[in-house]
Amino acid sequence: MKIAIYGTGGHGREIAAYLQSGLANHRPEDFVGFIDDNPANAGSVVNGAVVFSLQNFAEKHRDVKVVCGVGDPRLRERLAAKCIEHRLGFTTVVCTGTVTSPEVVVSDGCMLAPGTITTTNIRLGSHVHVNVGCTISHDVEIGDFANINPGVHVNGWVVIGARAYIGAGATIINGSPGKPLVIGDDAVVGMGACVIRPVASGTTVVGVPARSISA
Repeated sequence: MKIAIYGTGGHGREIAAYLQSGLANHRPEDFVGFIDDNPANAGSVVNGAVVFSLQNFAEKHRDVKVVCGVGDPRLRERLAAKCIEHRLGFTTVVCTGTVTSPEVVVSDGCMLAPGTITTTNIRLGSHVHVNVGCTISHDVEIGDFANINPGVHVNGWVVIGARAYIGAGATIINGSPGKPLVIGDDAVVGMGACVIRPVASGTTVVGVPARSISA
């Protein structure tokens, strides 16, 4: 399956590197290039790969699947909507070294970086990105477009909402059967935070233990 990365920023170039190095579930030769919304970048070459405008890409490569390679959950959602408008489909990037099981659901547009461990009875919504060295334990649900940054550890019986942003090195304590610990939609968990209680939608929490710094 041919694949392109939407975005030439750091996150997009990292995903491209996984593909180019043969560290993912696509052959290196199946990587077609990048999509970028900056007209000045169209036709340029980034890390050995050509950059397309979205319009040009949609006209020439309708059969190529896309992964939206940006770390900002809201921006990733907007880029996915643009792809849908141009009738482009999505695929996943699952890297070598990822540990998973048949009871893990990985939806379209997801990216699982090297060193990711997902155990069992886990559902990753559409366009969830799980970065290097993360562990996600049993009975976890992660909503669409959430971003799990490097070195995050999510314990069992946790629900992470849509577009949530979990900072690098954060730890989320376990919930319990029938009473998961919930991190709401659009919540932000700061780098290195330790979450021991629910986080309301739209709230930013930081520290150990994590405390709110926003309404």
